[in-house]
Amino acid sequence: MRKDERRRQQRPFEERDVRLLVAIGHQVGVAVQNARLWQELKEKERARSELLEKLISAQEEERQRIARELHDDMAQGLTALLMGLARLEHPTTGVSPEMVGTIDTVKQFASQALDDTRRMILDLRPAVLDDLGLVSAVRLYAQSHLEPLGVAFTLEAERMHDRLAPHLEVALFRILQEAINNCARHARAEHVRVRLEHVDGEVRGTVEDDGVGFDVWATLKGKREKAALGLLGMRERAALIGGSLDIESEPGRGTRLRLRLPLEKQVP
Repeated sequence: MRKDERRRQQRPFEERDVRLLVAIGHQVGVAVQNARLWQELKEKERARSELLEKLISAQEEERQRIARELHDDMAQGLTALLMGLARLEHPTTGVSPEMVGTIDTVKQFASQALDDTRRMILDLRPAVLDDLGLVSAVRLYAQSHLEPLGVAFTLEAERMHDRLAPHLEVALFRILQEAINNCARHARAEHVRVRLEHVDGEVRGTVEDDGVGFDVWATLKGKREKAALGLLGMRERAALIGGSLDIESEPGRGTRLRLRLPLEKQVP
């Protein structure tokens, strides 16, 4: 038997074959490690999603409790007070004209307090969000907060027929709620436009106004801390549910908020 034949029998794999097998083994090891890391990431995302859902649920349950107490105690007490004052104003009570004027003034304060209480109840937890969904809740909230100020309001909704997960609807509503509040309090706008759409596997929301605008960089850097809190809170809430919030504004040019929530990121 020749020498080269004996060498091949002693070394069934040539050096290049060994290098190829080592490379393949390395790639298989990397693939297995990546698969393990991906599975761990999915488990962490699922745990994060469950924790977030519980956190939002706990917050909303507390809001509901406070809203019920306001309705059962404050609102009903103010209603009873108004009814009692109305009876005092009846001519048969013999109340003097001077006292009638005082009673009327107290009635006005009580009526305003009742309206404020009802508005707080709506802010805490609009029942229409549970019953009819996000679009109807946003419409009702905007109407109740913008129209009394003389601000024209339009709401456009595209392919928003299907309900989202409850914790997502709540989170989206809170972001849009804060955006509408900012329009009512700071924008001095004549018109506010809200658009919601479900497209390309994500929910997109836009809130824009024709108001006074502001310096986004200066606000978010804390030079106007009170104004920054609401914007930062909206961004953080969007990030918690896997979304993003972009803010576009310049002094004198109005404000536009763009919200995006990729639904494929949500863990079932």
